[in-house]
Amino acid sequence: MVGAVIAQKISKGDKRISMKNIFKLNYWNLYVRLWKSLCPHLIPYFLTSLSQIALLLIVSIMLTMTLTSCKGKQVEEKKALKLLKTINHEEGIYTEFEYDDKNRIVKVSTIYPEDEETSYSAVFNYIGDDLLEGFERNGNTITVIGTPTTITIDKAGYMIKKVDAPTDTSGGSEEIFEYQDGNLIKYTAKYTFGTAVVTSKHDDKHSIYNCNTPKWIFLYFPYDLPFANGGSKNNEIETSSISALDGSFGQSVYNYTYDDDGYPTHIEWGNDYGDFWSVSFEYFEVE
Repeated sequence: MVGAVIAQKISKGDKRISMKNIFKLNYWNLYVRLWKSLCPHLIPYFLTSLSQIALLLIVSIMLTMTLTSCKGKQVEEKKALKLLKTINHEEGIYTEFEYDDKNRIVKVSTIYPEDEETSYSAVFNYIGDDLLEGFERNGNTITVIGTPTTITIDKAGYMIKKVDAPTDTSGGSEEIFEYQDGNLIKYTAKYTFGTAVVTSKHDDKHSIYNCNTPKWIFLYFPYDLPFANGGSKNNEIETSSISALDGSFGQSVYNYTYDDDGYPTHIEWGNDYGDFWSVSFEYFEVE
């Protein structure tokens, strides 16, 4: 068809049509025909190749997501929260801990197997998230109902000051608590007869009390909650003290054994007077 039209134009004397143009037009006609003949075969091939590539991408993405998910689960399992269950003291004495559904300590029982009458328990009844029965709070100030004692806490709930106002039987006192990186590093107690100072160093492991109990409670009930060091983030490894009575210096060093997750399982410590003690700790895991 194209050839006939070109021949007709040449026969009429159309000077614009040359043999070179005729060759180009014939070449283009051949190219178009060739492409039309190949398309039915090439298009399915390309579509099949693209489908295979897309399928490989989907499988790769799914595999990556699966591996990432498994890795995340492994990390979560490795970092499972452990709560203190029992402190095993010397001579068979032990202390047990109970918690509420918010992982706060609600009861502490110290058992003397050979002297049951000496055994005792402390119960913590909470009002809201961070207060106990028998206490009132106004801002950052906590008052112990029926006593001359007031407590000041910081934004994180750590006790930073405790004041016992003077009474007919007591000259009163002021206690100051200083923290660094969530650890109690200095304690200063001012009495009418002198000032006591205790400084502490800590490890970088999980605290024995890795729970949600309000921090100030650990300092207000130190005998019921031993080894808490004011609710510190880590564990006390060394203390240095100056006595308020005579200014004498004392020091204690604590040596720990840890489990694979960094929780203390055993502690040994002594003082300058040659005294030596050791206790062990048991935990249980929570989700």
